[in-house]
Amino acid sequence: MKWIRSIITGVLLSSPVYAQNIIEEPSQPRSAIEWLSESLKERPEALFSEQSIGIQIRPIETTTLDTQSRNAVGLFSAETAGLPRTAMRASQTGRLLSVLNNLSIPKLPVMASFTERLLLVELDPPKGQTADALFYARLDALLKVGKLDKAQALIERAGPHDIEVFKRWFDISLLTGNDSEACATMIANPSVAPTLPARIFCLSRSDDWAAAALTLSVARGLGQISHDDAQLLAYFLDPALLEEEMPVSLPQQMTPLKFRLLDGIGEPPETHPLPVAFAVADLRQSMGWKARLEASERLARTGAISPEQLRAIYLERQPAASGGVWDRAKAVQSLQQSLVSNSPTGLEDSLPNAWRVFSAAGLDIAFADMYGRALRQTSVENSVQPLALQIGLLSTAYKDFATDAENISQPLDASLQFALAIAQKTSGPSPKTTLERAILDGLEANRLPIRYAVLIAQARLYEALLLGISALENGRTTDPQDITDALTLFKLTGFEDIARRAALQMLLSES
Repeated sequence: MKWIRSIITGVLLSSPVYAQNIIEEPSQPRSAIEWLSESLKERPEALFSEQSIGIQIRPIETTTLDTQSRNAVGLFSAETAGLPRTAMRASQTGRLLSVLNNLSIPKLPVMASFTERLLLVELDPPKGQTADALFYARLDALLKVGKLDKAQALIERAGPHDIEVFKRWFDISLLTGNDSEACATMIANPSVAPTLPARIFCLSRSDDWAAAALTLSVARGLGQISHDDAQLLAYFLDPALLEEEMPVSLPQQMTPLKFRLLDGIGEPPETHPLPVAFAVADLRQSMGWKARLEASERLARTGAISPEQLRAIYLERQPAASGGVWDRAKAVQSLQQSLVSNSPTGLEDSLPNAWRVFSAAGLDIAFADMYGRALRQTSVENSVQPLALQIGLLSTAYKDFATDAENISQPLDASLQFALAIAQKTSGPSPKTTLERAILDGLEANRLPIRYAVLIAQARLYEALLLGISALENGRTTDPQDITDALTLFKLTGFEDIARRAALQMLLSES
């Protein structure tokens, strides 16, 4: 309707500088994640009164939840995770929050998957805990590494009933492109208190363009929305205005809502300079193949995408160029053909090439997880048997490869023999490097290091395991004593498989 466009144009003309670039001042988010949007906070009642815009707003309804149970919400039981249900009960909430908020993206993929396990397990929260802070911290740790699907599953288990949980659900929905349900919930339930940009966006998503335009106009007139937000929303409501305007520049502080608005007007920001969670938006089928490839590789480094999904994206179509991601796609397709045809000769060429290009990109362990099991079921020429073993020991099937190693006819170098002994739990060559010595000491120790023993004695196992993960965040470049202590911790607390996989990844990864 023409009157709607007149309102939107009026918003732009009322700005101090017409067609000014969109610049957003950095905000101070309430989350440990800098990019988590302030999409939801206290709403300005003056604007949302019936007198101001003539739209009836339903009374706010609030729901009081059992906050203790929310902190205990998980996707699987403590028993499944190999933990006692009381693993965090004796810890201080503030201490756990500090550890969770300071978790970095681990360099070792096995540490990333172990972290996910700890974030999703059902455990009794610390005694006396009455707030949801631990639940939010676990969600934010998942969002930080791009595991939006796991965070959303955790939210759905708890229920997006309050502002802090809904804020995270809303951001996830914006990045995955599944925002219809979140917007419907926002429109139907004012208790989540949307900011004006979020509400205007959701009014448009519910096809109430008139209400969206009117709300934007009134908000601008009352000074309750910034010039930059008003301009971006005006473009979103009527993208044709862009033909009459200067190019839109990116906000200094990108949020999921701003990302979604820019995407909606045909100016999608590149995700590679943004936090890894934004890469999930590039997995959509509507995106170009190169963007999907680059996003999938980035997410693979944090364990936020499965090996099967990664391989499927590489196989979607034929590469149209060379270099970088195209070389890796070509390598996967060549290797896939060799495996499908069960061609040992083909593998002799395609496997070393694939290993080379993936290792150079820091994706060797992701590659091992994609093809480790398949290699075990395929005939391999003698010349590439050591490489196949190395790849297999880096994969989740490392135990099977260790069992089959006696069938390898080619001689193995000392470093591979050492790694094989770690996988087989047998004695091997004497350690020749500082890293090998640190690993062997950790796996052979029978007493907990004092720094972890104190925590275990106090029934603070969960906290100790998180600290052990943090100690290994730098992978093979970690201080040798930290490597020894962390591997000892994992082994002696029932996670020997985690310890041995971490050791193998430090020993055999070339990235």
